[in-house]
Formats: sequence, C-alpha cells, structure tokens
Amino acid sequence: MSDAIKDLRTKTEELKGQIRNLKHLIVPEEEGKQLQIQLSKLQENISECDQQIRNAESNLKTHIVDNNRLQEISKVVECAKEILSTDFVDSFNEAAKKLDNAKEKIACYEKEIEQLTQLINRHQKALECWQEKSKLDQRQHDDEKQKLHQIIISKTKERDVSAAKTDNFKVEVLAVEASIKDQQDIQSYVQENIAILMKGYK
Repeated sequence: MSDAIKDLRTKTEELKGQIRNLKHLIVPEEEGKQLQIQLSKLQENISECDQQIRNAESNLKTHIVDNNRLQEISKVVECAKEILSTDFVDSFNEAAKKLDNAKEKIACYEKEIEQLTQLINRHQKALECWQEKSKLDQRQHDDEKQKLHQIIISKTKERDVSAAKTDNFKVEVLAVEASIKDQQDIQSYVQENIAILMKGYK
C-alpha cells in the first residue's frame, strides 16, 4: 500500500508541474481558453489524486492498527492456550495420583480379604475336626468350639469391612476415571474452539 501512495504522490507532482508549465505559456485568447480548460481538468485530477492519497494513507493506518490488534489477540490466545494446558496437566496429574492411590488401596484390601477368607476356612476345618473328636471332654470341646465360633465371627466381620472399603474405593476409582474423561473432553473442546472462545476479546 505504501508503494501505491508513493505512485499517487509522484503522479500528483507531475500534474502540478504540468500546470506550472501551462501557466507560463503565452498564447492567443482562444488557445488560452483551451489551456484554461486543461488547467481546470488538471486541477480536478490533482484533487482526485490528493483524495486518493488521503484515502490510501487512512487505509494504511487502519491496516496497521488492525494488524497490531491482531497480534495482541494472537498473544492473548497463545497465553490462554498455555494457561489452559498448564491447568489441565495439573488437574490431570492430581486425578491420576488419586486413581493410583485408590487402586493401591483396593489391591491391599483384596489381598486382606483373601487372607481372611483363607483364615476363616482353616478355622472352619478345625471346627469340623473338633466336632468329629467325640472322645474329647465335652466341656473342653464346647469351649474350643465357642472360641472357634468367635474367631470365625470376628474374622468374617473384618472381611465384610474390608469388602465394603473395597467397594467404596472401586466407586472412587470410577468417579476419578469419569473426572479424567471429562477433563480430557473439556481440553479437546477448548483446543478445537479456542478461536471462537476468544471472540469476546476482540
């Protein structure tokens, strides 16, 4: 655009030079009238060129302002992308950490449940063995039987508590996984629609 302005200015200067040359000519009256007409036309051409120059300069300034604003908006967009990316990574890492912790606890409780189940089975087998030993003193037999019953009840309760905790952690895992998926969906949406979301800054 600056080259076009230079060309218009050059053309204007040439027209003004022609006017100066025409004004210095000494000619008969009839030719003078014709020259006056030419001068008027040249003046009109000069006015048009001046107007075109002003318009071109105005357009150039507008273009520069628009370009500067576009650069500012681009910086805002890049900054927004960086912030969103950082927040997402932090949130994702935190969710992943919670998920790993929950899975570790589930594994521990499942192992504990397995151990308790094995212990209960051993005591049940021992109880069956005691019941088969009819030669033992009945009182001793009853005492041992009662102890085994208490152990079985206690360990069964422990197993039930561990099972309940395991179920709770499984629910937590599902919630964390859903949260991670939601965060991934939001991140994808923001990245795909960042230009639309930033229209409000223009």
